This record gives sequence, structure tokens and C-alpha cells, in this order.
Amino acid sequence: MEEFRHNDAAGPSSLEKKRKTVDDMIPQDLLEIYQDIQSDSDCEQIVLSESESDSGESEDAGSSCETDVEAEREDLSLLNGVQSWTDEPLPKKTVELRDKPALLVRPGRDEPVGYFELYADPEFYQTIVTNTNEFGAGSKDETEKLPEWKELTEQEMRVFVGLVLHMGHIQIPHLADYWNKDPLLNMSCFSSHMSRSRFLMILKCLRFAPEKPHNSADGSQMFRFTPLLNHFNRRLKAVYLPSRDLTLDVPITLHKGRVVLSHDPRGKGGRHGIRLYTLTDSYGLAVKCSVYDRDEDGAPKTKTSVDDVVLELVAERQHLGHSLYLGEYYTSHSLAVRLKDVGIYCTGPLRSDRLPRGFAVQNLKQGQLVCKQAQGVSLCKWKDRRHILYLTSEPDERLIDIRSKGKVKKRPRGLVDHDRKLINARREDDIFDCYPCERTQLRWYKKFAIHVIQMMVLNAYRLYTVQHPDHRTTFLEFRLSVVRRLLSLEKALATPRCLGLGTACHLPTKHPANDRGKALRKRCKLCYSLGKRKDTTYCCPQCPDTPALCLQPCFARFHHSDLLT
Repeated sequence: MEEFRHNDAAGPSSLEKKRKTVDDMIPQDLLEIYQDIQSDSDCEQIVLSESESDSGESEDAGSSCETDVEAEREDLSLLNGVQSWTDEPLPKKTVELRDKPALLVRPGRDEPVGYFELYADPEFYQTIVTNTNEFGAGSKDETEKLPEWKELTEQEMRVFVGLVLHMGHIQIPHLADYWNKDPLLNMSCFSSHMSRSRFLMILKCLRFAPEKPHNSADGSQMFRFTPLLNHFNRRLKAVYLPSRDLTLDVPITLHKGRVVLSHDPRGKGGRHGIRLYTLTDSYGLAVKCSVYDRDEDGAPKTKTSVDDVVLELVAERQHLGHSLYLGEYYTSHSLAVRLKDVGIYCTGPLRSDRLPRGFAVQNLKQGQLVCKQAQGVSLCKWKDRRHILYLTSEPDERLIDIRSKGKVKKRPRGLVDHDRKLINARREDDIFDCYPCERTQLRWYKKFAIHVIQMMVLNAYRLYTVQHPDHRTTFLEFRLSVVRRLLSLEKALATPRCLGLGTACHLPTKHPANDRGKALRKRCKLCYSLGKRKDTTYCCPQCPDTPALCLQPCFARFHHSDLLT
């Protein structure tokens, strides 16, 4: 092979380099190199295909020669990036699901808050309380007019989480307005459980991991959020065994001061944001989460491809017979082959710019389906109103009958199963949009932490509905039940009325006298809930916590069932 050609002209241009790359080599050049290396072989002649041979003639050189030719053709195919596509159907499944979906841990209480506490367990609260107290104790700045830090307790943290979740039910522009005593904005639920200054102080000092020194060599800020995410993943694995069908939709991306679902992660928010990938099963229950961070210039801080992210999420579900349904953001032929090698079947729509080389299918008629397979994965092209490409490693891909708008239509089975499995994952976006708890003025890791708490509530709700199929409960009712328990409101809401002489009647009683013989005065619970400060000497000893109540009219109104619901 000639590398240099001498010219008559002087100067640097006298040598003209003509180096051939691997992509520019013609098959004849490769065969000559192959013959030089394999001079010891028993094969005397290598047979070329009709398009590659000059004479178009071939001779039989024995079985060993044919084997070498096939291996050489595969090498040429890989060098050119061309797959060998055939019309042969995929074989039947060799890996079946080993384990059935099941609840591995029973909740302490068979009610909504019991399922929520499967994920938000004491370790969850203790991690937040410890790190928040550590930061709050050393965050006193003389230039800021902040009150002294008061030790945060686990019970107070439960109230804080309940108030944050309840803010998603009531949308108010400014955070401080939840404590506003204006008659148009008065919500006694917040002021009766925690003062505004205390809530804002906890929110300011909220931490989920120990602080790192400012001169730390590692400039990444992911350490602030990683412990909470690791805890959530541990609980997901310990609580529930997922179903056969797994789904992976587009990631949640943090950008422009909000947490939104980015349907085009290649956009501006995806380049400068942080992505949260969530693997779910067919019921919409989260199985595993992963975070992917990017620098300000858009380059990933950790060199990780989309294929590696998917393989990381399914690492613990390999060779168990699972089927994975992907959004088009992830789907590629190389990923499908890698998943097939670890015993996971996958299905997903394919972008036209990811079409493998060598797949040549002309325009189809409406309703026509063409499937070709390579390396155990079928690439299908179907014509509806437009051409649709999708990949599947599931066997027996064909057209099936479905009913749509009162009519029977034919549609590929892979696309039908894909849309049915991903519907629960896509409904998650609408649910979070209805009850947004993230505030625009919060730091990014606090937004993600609140989002993870939202995912805990949603996972608990879906787990509750799976375990109680006959008890129909809306997501709002489930959330309100969890908030009531976190705020300890059931006792006040369940206060019975006086039913007669045969039952314990609620009668007003004066507080016991102090050392000087005077009756104690405490603030009326009902007046305080309405934003008024009024002290009274009367209370109700039959009610839990012995609430102080004015004799008129608060005592009667407090025990009226219509006002307690």
C-alpha cells in the first residue's frame, strides 16, 4: 500500500500523504492483508461474494475455508457498521419470571399512614433531624437577625413534613401567607401546629447530609442529596418485589427554578440541569431511582451514557425474566442487545436518527407491518398515518385487534403493550402537577428532597390500592389521611358528642388552682385556631389533651360534629 507520493515542487507540500483509514479500505485490500497473515492456513483461496469478486466465480475450498470466509464477512460487517438483518422470527423466551410481585414488609398500621411509613421510617426522620440540628447549631451569623436554634425533634419533623405536603393542596403565592390572619387567607391549620418563624428556620437549615468544607477537592454538590436517595432505594428494595413488566419513561429534569418533566431532555434545561431517572413496574410503583448531574457547560460530571444509566437501574433485576418498556429517549438497537444478554426483554419506539445501518425497508402501505431481526432483536416498521419504528426482543410480534372509538383496528402487539404499561408512569406527571409542593425560591437539593417525599406518598398510595382493590380511595383522600396522621388531627376530629346519660358526657370544668388558690388560665383552643388570643379558666377533661375552651360559645361549637369534620 502506497503511503507517500513524491512531487517535483519543493516545500512542505512536496510530500502528499494518502493514508487510508479502515472505513476507506475496499474489501480486496482487507483480503490481501488477511492472506498475508493467514499464509499458514490450509485454505488456498478465499471466496468473495458476487458484489466483491471481479470474476464472479467461486471454488469449494473445504469446510475450514468456508468458516474463515464467514468470520471475515462478519468482521467486514462490523467494520462498516452494517447489521445482518433477516426475516426469521425470534425464538421463544428462554428466561421466565422467577418471582411473583409481593409485599415483603407488612405495614405497622393497615391505613394510609402505615404504608407511607414503610418508606418514611424512623431512620428517614433521624437522618434529617441529625444533619439539620448539626447545621442549625453552627449556622448562627451575627449579621443576620435570626433566633437561636432550637433542637429539632423527630415529632416536630413529622409535623414539618405534614405541613409541606398540605401546602400542595392549598396553592398560595407566598409561603408566609399560609400564616396570614387575614379573613380571606386565614388557615389555622398551619399556625396551630407550628409558628411561621419556626417553619422558615427549619426550612433554612434543612440538611440531609453533613456539610463539606468549602475548599474540598470534590466540587460536586450531589452529596447533599445522595443519602436521602440511597435511603429511598433501600426501602424500595426491601418493601416490594416488582412485577414482570418494568417501565422507564423520560427523566425528571430540574431547570428554570422548577422541577418539571422534560419531554425533550436535550433542550436547555437538560444541558444545565440534574436528571432523576425512575424505574417503575406496571402498577406505577417505583423500583429504583438514579440521579445524573451535569456541569454548567453542559458536559456530564460523570461520563455516563444513556445505555449505562438503564443498565445501572436494572442491575439487580437481571436474568429474572423481566420485560422492560422504554421511552424513545432510551431506545436503541445496541441497548436492546445488551439487555437481551442479561436476560431482560425490552420494547420501545425508535427514533429515525437511531436507525441501524443495513435496515432498508421501502415505504409501506397503511396497516402494513415489516419485522426484521438481528442479534436477537426485532426492528419493526409499521405504517398507520405515518411510518412508526420500534424495537422489541419479545417473540411473536404481529398485528392484533384492538377496539378504539367503537371500531376494531389492527395494531402491532408491541406498541399496544408499550402504551398500556407506560400509562401509569406518565400519569405521575399529572398527579404531581395537581399537588405541587416545591417552591421556586428553594435550593435545588431541597426541591429534590420534597419531590422524593412526594414519590414516597405516591408509592404508598399505589401499594395501598394494590393491597385493597375493593376499597376505592382517591389520591387526594389518601394524602389528606396521611397529613392528618402526621399532624395528629385524628384525636380532635374523632371527639364524640354527648349522646345521653348512658354515655360519658362532655361537661366544662375549671382548671385546678395554683399554689395561691387561683384557677389557672389557658388560651382557648378554638379561639386560637381562628387567630384570636383569649384565655379561659374552663376546659373539657373528657377530651384528649384536656383542651381549654371558653364557656360561651366555644365549648358547644367545639363539640359540634359538623365543625369537627
